[in-house]
Amino acid sequence: MLQRPLLHRYGGLTVTACVLIIGAIFLSPWLGEGSKILLNAPPRAWLCVIELGVFPAAIGYASWSYVIHALGVAKGTIFLYFLPPMTFLLAFFLEGSWPDLYTILGGAIVMIGVALAHKKKRPSLKA
Repeated sequence: MLQRPLLHRYGGLTVTACVLIIGAIFLSPWLGEGSKILLNAPPRAWLCVIELGVFPAAIGYASWSYVIHALGVAKGTIFLYFLPPMTFLLAFFLEGSWPDLYTILGGAIVMIGVALAHKKKRPSLKA
């Protein structure tokens, strides 16, 4: 809700950049320690840090800004229900991890509930 007026005024890319910069400012107290740890880390750790910076941060915020600008907050929040399945797919393809049976069943139940909630017809209000 806070982003929508900013999106109309400045555009999605600018708002996304500002959100990431503000997040970086709030994380700056841990920059020194994190840098020391990362300098001594193996290359796989570097790849994981880059992956976290590109996928959930840059692409995620830019996509969210575009959806809010194009559809509005009310319609755009429907796409938040796709985060768990997309996280599962990214974890599988990028990390090779596989959730257990209970996680898959729980996710399926949630997605079925979301589908049923949005499929239900709502009564129209007539004056």
